[in-house]
Amino acid sequence: MPKLLHIEASPRGERSFSSAAATALIEGFRETHTDVIIDHLNLWETDLPRFAGGVAKADTYRLDESTIQTEAEAKLWADTRAVFDRFATADAYVISTPMWNFGVPYLLKQYFDVMAQPGLAFRYKEDGTSEGFVTSRPAVVIAARGGAYSGASPVASMDHQLPWLETMLQFIGIEDVTSLPIEPTIGSADVQAAKRQEATRYARQLGAKLSVHQDVLQAH
Repeated sequence: MPKLLHIEASPRGERSFSSAAATALIEGFRETHTDVIIDHLNLWETDLPRFAGGVAKADTYRLDESTIQTEAEAKLWADTRAVFDRFATADAYVISTPMWNFGVPYLLKQYFDVMAQPGLAFRYKEDGTSEGFVTSRPAVVIAARGGAYSGASPVASMDHQLPWLETMLQFIGIEDVTSLPIEPTIGSADVQAAKRQEATRYARQLGAKLSVHQDVLQAH
């Protein structure tokens, strides 16, 4: 049976535009995939590994089983591998996130920094190009932002949220990326309610159309 991993990056709970849209998308997905397993990863309730202290010296950022010398490094590698394995065993992804300071919340950035390890999520080839290992599965990025950054917006160049997430997913091999910007989320209570209703309705429709290949990544 397929597994969908929902990575939630908003700390606002039920008030969150992106989280509400993700919930609607998952409901739509369940309509066509009744046997789906939903793995909900709330980054605000997760202790992510930290590359700090003694284990952050020298070649730690390329830490793997062949370079481990201490118990601290062994634990860091095990914790890092666990984060990656949870991501890699999913058949589809939903990432819901607000825009913070034109980018993503720091915990979402930390998550990708931990999960996207060379030798696990990707490798560099001799010619300097890269090859992602997480392939043949779709991802939906739900991105809420207070302002309007899409299309011909005069502040489109300030959007480091969606372009960065799309780049990271493609870098590790996920080519089937659908982005759902929710903008602008500022305004009166009536305007915000209408925007939320519009976003959740579209997200549910998108979820019902989402298909999975169940081509789970082999261990590297």
